[in-house]
Amino acid sequence: MIIDPKMHVRDGLSIHEIARRTRLARNTVRDRLRRPAVTEPKYPKRDSPTKLDAHTDPVSRWAIKLKERRGFGRAVVAIAAKKARSCWAALRLGESFKSPA
Repeated sequence: MIIDPKMHVRDGLSIHEIARRTRLARNTVRDRLRRPAVTEPKYPKRDSPTKLDAHTDPVSRWAIKLKERRGFGRAVVAIAAKKARSCWAALRLGESFKSPA
């Protein structure tokens, strides 16, 4: 059982009183009060390929990675800019749009 002395500090108790109530040494109480709050560890997302990866085009994979790295808003702007450049190049060269996949 994890005892968090910070709960007792909110109640205005001294370190001596917290140590007495929790049956911890005063140095242990001081140490736990200095530490940041206990949080769940964040594990990195696995980068293993899925069965659907073979069926996605390179632009979609690029967009998904971009969203993970930079966030949704910046990814939307980057995708729109990329599409605009592709359309401008197709119009300038007089060609029809070809999918990069």
